[in-house]
Amino acid sequence: MGYDLSILEQGCAQLDISLDDIQKKQFTDFYEFLVEKNKVMNLTGITDFQEVLVKHFLDSLSCVKALDMKKIKSIIDVGTGAGFPGVPLKIAFPHLEACLLDSLKKRVNFLEETFRLLDLEDIKAVHGRAEEYARNKDYRESFDLCVSRAVSNLATLAEYCLPYVKKGGYFISYKSGAVKEEAQQAEKAVKVMGGKIKDIIYFSLPDSEIQRSLVVIEKISPCPGRYPRGRAFRACEVPRFIRFLSQLFHKIFKEQLQKICSQGRCFRVPLSLFLPEASSSVEKEEKSVIEVNNLVKRYGDHTAVDHLSFKIEKGKIYGFLGPNGAGKSTTMNIITGYIASTEGTVSIDGHDILEEPEKARKCIGYLPEQPPLYFDMTVLEYMRFAADLKKIPKNKKNEMIEEVMDRVKITDMKNRLIKNLSKGYRQRVGLAQAILGYPDVIILDEPTVGLDPKQIIEIRDLIKDL
Repeated sequence: MGYDLSILEQGCAQLDISLDDIQKKQFTDFYEFLVEKNKVMNLTGITDFQEVLVKHFLDSLSCVKALDMKKIKSIIDVGTGAGFPGVPLKIAFPHLEACLLDSLKKRVNFLEETFRLLDLEDIKAVHGRAEEYARNKDYRESFDLCVSRAVSNLATLAEYCLPYVKKGGYFISYKSGAVKEEAQQAEKAVKVMGGKIKDIIYFSLPDSEIQRSLVVIEKISPCPGRYPRGRAFRACEVPRFIRFLSQLFHKIFKEQLQKICSQGRCFRVPLSLFLPEASSSVEKEEKSVIEVNNLVKRYGDHTAVDHLSFKIEKGKIYGFLGPNGAGKSTTMNIITGYIASTEGTVSIDGHDILEEPEKARKCIGYLPEQPPLYFDMTVLEYMRFAADLKKIPKNKKNEMIEEVMDRVKITDMKNRLIKNLSKGYRQRVGLAQAILGYPDVIILDEPTVGLDPKQIIEIRDLIKDL
């Protein structure tokens, strides 16, 4: 099949990259394989050929604006996903010794097939978590360059990427739009990890209004041995762990459980999951993002929530576990400001939900059990509506919407009416509006309820990526 590669050729010329016929064929073969595999697994929300050339291939190659890639010998791509930016960089610069790291085994399998198909040498795909391999002596401080297009705050990325970089090497974070404020907030974390922000490069993608930026961090000293911090459980183990706890509680503490539920109390199970995307600093003391004190909710004579208190720190996932009527959804609705409590207080990142509701809600992304969708809107119209409600700046709105839609794999559905979507895709749209704006707190109320097994796996994979 013949492809129009003019935009790729022109974009590479602007980047001072020369591609021969073999490399051009590798790019087209990669595209065809990506689109084919995307039919059976979630790899990308962008499948149009010209869009892939710009938003995946040329965007991946844009790091040459920051560094002379001919002087780079080894590179690691953390959170590579479908192979961006790692695969395009390897195609354009065959001399690179490349390692692509991802937490999903099926994506790693896809990448290994890709390497064989494209006949790429000195490149490997590794299945694992960033914080685990960063402690492995074969990977720690072993690379000239670390790159990442992961959607996360810069402080978090610094903690999980800088440990891979040699002294004198670089970490480049691909970002959207202006990132000056984010970079300033991350300076302390970057310094702790032995780095220094050297430059921020702003640019536009070819034939596009999409604004991108590269944050260039130089590694000037070794990372402290205690970083990156670990985690207690893999996100993919959450459903199994919850089922285990449920069986254990019902078997050993049946009487106590019935007593708790008869009193209408809601209890929590701290899963203590540390996800790299959730942390926002590398300080020893983690600030609580949610504080609930003596929460009570009564409906007449019925007490739905009875003096509930807890704190949730950054970098943790907490699950509510209990039978129907225990007060789980009621508590979530109070925390998010949907309903008021009878007694007690809720604070979100230091803002009381009743006294400072607007500031508190800005910190929250919420997906209720029934996604708050408008069926007569298209997906894109709805996302723009949600962005306006969240007061996302106009100069960032379109880019952020596009980024989030790609993240949850609904880009191809953007012009379809929501009422014509399957339940799985409606759930994805609901999740997209929840993470739009990248809030500090994401609350999901039974995000997989009513879905078939395949859809459940897809939604869990999506949540795990967050």
